Amino acid sequence: SSATSTLRASLSRHRAVATSRRTYRCLWLSAAIGAACGLAGMYLSYYVGVPSGTMIVLTGATVFCVTLVVTGARGRRRAVSWDHHTEGGVALTPVR
Repeated sequence: SSATSTLRASLSRHRAVATSRRTYRCLWLSAAIGAACGLAGMYLSYYVGVPSGTMIVLTGATVFCVTLVVTGARGRRRAVSWDHHTEGGVALTPVR
């Protein structure tokens, strides 16, 4: 009925706003992490005596690996929870 469609539209809008806020935060965080890896890589390359590009890439890869080890289980749980997500009564499961 009309009430049900209004409720669904409201929930859909709420999800879109929440997603855009997370996306905005994620963009700023990724830019900050990238800038920090760049600065740390430049600084380390000067003192170690290796090319700056190499050290920046190694610094970023190290940050990625540490993050993966620290949050690995939580990230896998989050991915599994999306398998059971429902939208409008229809389960959204990935095609394997």
